[in-house]
Amino acid sequence: MFHKFNQNVFKKTISNLKHHIGNGYHHVKHIAHHIDHGFSVAKQVYRVLEPAINAYAGNHNIGNNVMKAISGYENLRNQAMEANHHVSTIGHKLSGLI
Repeated sequence: MFHKFNQNVFKKTISNLKHHIGNGYHHVKHIAHHIDHGFSVAKQVYRVLEPAINAYAGNHNIGNNVMKAISGYENLRNQAMEANHHVSTIGHKLSGLI
């Protein structure tokens, strides 16, 4: 039932761990890409509808709120891209070790 813990078992364990971490990382990047694409489409739709929204909204400052939301999203996206860069840098350093 119990196996000897030797070099081959250790290599297989590390390989499985790398595989699962890599799959999870790529799934998160894939989802983030879809979110970013959806936001880009929403931003284009807003640009088209902005004159009508401003005409019918009156003094509700919807445009200012939308611009704050766009700015907040772009700040969050930039932070995520920096984190992705750090993760890929660490991944490249670790790939040479294992």
